[in-house]
Amino acid sequence: MQFHKYLAVFFLCACSFSPSAFSEDVKQENSKAKSTPAINITADKPEDQDLGYIKTDGDPLEPVNRGIFAINDAIDKAILSPVARTYKKVVPEWGREKIGNFVDNLKTPVTVVNSLLQGDVDNALTSFWRFFVNTTVGVGGLNDVGQEVGLKQREEDFGQTAGHYGVGPGPFLMLPVIGPSSLRDTVGFAADSASNPFNYVGGAAVAGKAATEGVHERSEYLDLTDEIERTSFDPYSAYRSAYLQRRNDQINNGEK
Repeated sequence: MQFHKYLAVFFLCACSFSPSAFSEDVKQENSKAKSTPAINITADKPEDQDLGYIKTDGDPLEPVNRGIFAINDAIDKAILSPVARTYKKVVPEWGREKIGNFVDNLKTPVTVVNSLLQGDVDNALTSFWRFFVNTTVGVGGLNDVGQEVGLKQREEDFGQTAGHYGVGPGPFLMLPVIGPSSLRDTVGFAADSASNPFNYVGGAAVAGKAATEGVHERSEYLDLTDEIERTSFDPYSAYRSAYLQRRNDQINNGEK
């Protein structure tokens, strides 16, 4: 997720949303090898509980973060969530899977760079060949041929690279439109954006890419966010805890 693309999603949706107009979002979870941590979505503040392997500087900006969370929640309920739900109803599962494959393929150059920065040559080579095979044989990434031939996906970003070298998350941040983050990962967003060659292909193309990625990723989390809203006494704390747990799991590649 990158800062600029979500801003683009918001403005595009705000300008175009109507009962008969909808954006695209993407697939349900497929067989790709992504880490899937057990997330306690009803937890209190992570700094107030024993999460074991998670270390955090807490939430010193909580009043400001909660204010931004309230604004984000209003935008999501009014625009982003309805667009994502409409997309899931209208686009068949196979179509969402193709879009998801395409979106994931566009992120691969960032994974290659960060795998190399972490000294993980195996994942860098695997990701490179996944990108090559999926872009060519897979018709621009619409088909995940790499997965079929055993090239398993594991995404890496600059926030994970910093965490790999011992940089802590720092204070928790709730970013406008984007949502949960941390000081480390916010800096990582900027680096991810700058290192992705597909962000330099032109204004209209970048805006379309941003809209596709944004709505796709929002649709992937509909079930989780619905569960949080249904079961959590304090959704803000639940999102904060879930985010920190997920990022810690990604940095450790699923290992505590």
